[in-house]
Amino acid sequence: MTFTGDVSMTWRGLPANLKRLDWKKNPLRFFSPQFKAADLALSNFEGVLAPGDPKYAEPRLNLWAPVASGQVFKDAHIDLVSNANNHAFDGRDTGVLRTQAALLRTGVKVFGIGRTEAEARGPYIFRKAGTCVAILPGTTKSNKGNRGRARVALYPWNRWSELVKVVRHTVQNVCPNVVVYLHWGTEKIHFPKRKIKAFGRKIIDAGAMLLVGHHPHVLQGVEYYGGGAIVYSLGNFVFSNPKKSHRRTGLLRVELQPLAGNTGKNNNAGNTGKNNNAGKNGRRVRLARLELLPAMIHRGDYTPRPSNRVQAENLLRRLRAYCKPFGTQVVMHQGRIRFLSTADMRVPQATKPAP
Repeated sequence: MTFTGDVSMTWRGLPANLKRLDWKKNPLRFFSPQFKAADLALSNFEGVLAPGDPKYAEPRLNLWAPVASGQVFKDAHIDLVSNANNHAFDGRDTGVLRTQAALLRTGVKVFGIGRTEAEARGPYIFRKAGTCVAILPGTTKSNKGNRGRARVALYPWNRWSELVKVVRHTVQNVCPNVVVYLHWGTEKIHFPKRKIKAFGRKIIDAGAMLLVGHHPHVLQGVEYYGGGAIVYSLGNFVFSNPKKSHRRTGLLRVELQPLAGNTGKNNNAGNTGKNNNAGKNGRRVRLARLELLPAMIHRGDYTPRPSNRVQAENLLRRLRAYCKPFGTQVVMHQGRIRFLSTADMRVPQATKPAP
């Protein structure tokens, strides 16, 4: 699977009446081969698709974009798009439903929003070769809140335990392999606060195998915990933040492998680990690899491009610092930054990027 951080199509000089976005202007084009090669490619769309400015959000927070710009995901081979974030209601409830409809018309799957809370919070289930993975969307923030005829998968801090319950229910009754794709955290800091770390660990304790975060606009560290992993923030992926720290990014690649001797239904005998049971709806899998393809968002058009050698080495040093509090080893292997757990990761360890 591949995951991006936040994608915004705002401030790209596109006319509101745009009919079709030219491929040469698609900001996801440089990573299209990686999206296409993945079994499942996910992205977080931050904003609203509308035929004109809804003039509802605060001007500095207004992330509306022309409806046709929603084509970028399908054209670049993104399969699944979340709209569960603090900007989902920037166009009122009408904007939420218009955005959902516009994205669905392009051919991508959409989750994290809907007409009911059950629809918005519901997982996307991916199945392959007798194995399922349930992807749960969520956001701990909303600029306007759940209003009118639309809902967002919103879990504000005084109700964060609801997401823990959803994770537990999904693991026990839907699919044993759960990934949470969550809009959370504090903006512009590289080290998550104590309450964020505690929340993330509770999600893993509830049975999730992986939590992938976004919202802070900068990259943060990776922690292996309790048989799972927490990627605290992927930062921006397409965004018009000019600061260099906001433009360092990457594409997260996740490889999963079936647990040895795990064949699925009623085959959990002898597995006593907290997150190690085979579910009734599929075989249990493990994280086999977490790695980041280094990228830099271009200052001119805010499009991510693969990093050059100097940029990649710089990002490696920074991610080592961000991961140090968690004891996660970070290495470069064939131009990709890998996050290693001594318990779960079995990969070659190179220290220099490939040419």
